[in-house]
Amino acid sequence: MEWKNSNKAFHSCIKQIEDTAVGIASAEEDIAALEGQLAQIQTELDAARQRIPVLKHEQTAAQRKLKQLEARLFFAPKLPAWVLLSWTVQRWGYAARRR
Repeated sequence: MEWKNSNKAFHSCIKQIEDTAVGIASAEEDIAALEGQLAQIQTELDAARQRIPVLKHEQTAAQRKLKQLEARLFFAPKLPAWVLLSWTVQRWGYAARRR
């Protein structure tokens, strides 16, 4: 019972209450700041996810258009053989990267 009437015990409890109150306030501030960042990041994530289908559609359209144009691509027979070979190798490389 002596500890109940002690000033030391009283001040110890008050200090503990004040310290935990500061810790709680700090944690609540951290939570508020992180929730704000989370909202911003979530908005950016949603925007990025919405761009993907649009960009895939554009990519598919461009690939389809290129496929239509490939039939029209030809090499001039009057060019030197090394130029024709270089173009052919480049085209094969481009086709291999597309797959």
